[in-house]
Amino acid sequence: MGNGEGALSDAYKCRMMRPDWAKGCYRQGAAHMLLGEYKQAHDALLDAQKLDPGNEEIERELRKAMELMKVSPNEDEQ
Repeated sequence: MGNGEGALSDAYKCRMMRPDWAKGCYRQGAAHMLLGEYKQAHDALLDAQKLDPGNEEIERELRKAMELMKVSPNEDEQ
């Protein structure tokens, strides 16, 4: 719904409750993407990929995060 901070908070809670659930990792990645935090999104999506290899939705978002990391300024410099 466009509330990145709320989505991120929910995703962290989800991952704490079900750390081996790929959807929780995916949701965390999606929230970071919404917030423009592409490195964190990439890391969460990698976790999701490890838990659910071959999931096309995860693969697509992971590629998107990698592309956005290349074109975005380094987050450490912001």
